Amino acid sequence: MNILSIESSTRMCSVSVSSKERVSFRYFMSKKTDIKKILLMIEKCCKDTECTFNDIQLLVFGRGPGSFTGIRTVVGIIQGLAFWKKLPVIGVSSMRIMAKISQKKFNSKNILVVMDAKNDNLYFAEYKIKDNGDIIGEKTERVISFNEFFSITYKMKEKFIVLEKDFHSFVKKTKNLEGCLIYRTFPKAKNIFSLVKLKNFSNFEIIKPNYLENN
Repeated sequence: MNILSIESSTRMCSVSVSSKERVSFRYFMSKKTDIKKILLMIEKCCKDTECTFNDIQLLVFGRGPGSFTGIRTVVGIIQGLAFWKKLPVIGVSSMRIMAKISQKKFNSKNILVVMDAKNDNLYFAEYKIKDNGDIIGEKTERVISFNEFFSITYKMKEKFIVLEKDFHSFVKKTKNLEGCLIYRTFPKAKNIFSLVKLKNFSNFEIIKPNYLENN
């Protein structure tokens, strides 16, 4: 199946195309999401995998949480492409993508995912790796304060944390936290493919980004 994926919930904006066992991945780093650059990366990824956009059969994207502007821009692109070519769409949690990236890094069934929610808050989730490799925990995604984070993790002897790479203040505030192993990364478009469940198609009109809010 020929799949196009886009992820732009952080400063890393990335595009990937999977076609006939070939995968192309391109990205740029910026605080501003550039639509023209994204479209150019799509074109180059298609060329790398020797397919055209007309060959794409499925669109997938990182639906957040993270940068409001980045997520909104990608949702707009995905909706436009889906409407234009009448393609099915699947949205995947950006925090779940990060958990997937860390799956081979940590020999643990329990992984905490942390992203910068600004204003001294965190996007936080508790993901579990099942014996069959499935990653579950999307329902635990929420906004918390640093105090809440310390309260949640206080009794954990070992804390395996996947951290948004740019979240420097988190590292400073948790430097004395015992039993804390941190892996810093960004969610990437190329890591979405293995998380896609083909039965979870959405119509382009009901694509839902994940803007977590502090309740």
